[in-house]
Amino acid sequence: MAAARFDDEKRDHCQDTNDPGQDNGWRAAALGYEGKWAIHPSQIALANEIFTPPAAELERARRILDALDQAAREGRGAAQLDGRMIDAASARMARNIVAIASTIAARERVAPPLAATRV
Repeated sequence: MAAARFDDEKRDHCQDTNDPGQDNGWRAAALGYEGKWAIHPSQIALANEIFTPPAAELERARRILDALDQAAREGRGAAQLDGRMIDAASARMARNIVAIASTIAARERVAPPLAATRV
């Protein structure tokens, strides 16, 4: 979180190049890191799995933004979604999830998988 405050990179570093399954990526994601540096191609799949928002989380983020847009049109600063209050803090987290997913999708359209670049 402090890295985000100072616009520093919010990336975790791989600790074990031989066994990416022993990586602390899940903990890094829970702490708010947005990605992971990988120094070996075998680490890429795990990092992608950890830091790509699940489809359900992405759908919920979009629903949060839609509900808050509707609330704003009605002159309200907060709304309810699935029986829970959502507000500006919810919108900020939701926008972050949507932005991460959009960035990943854009990169997937542009860059071929690493294996496709090998001869």
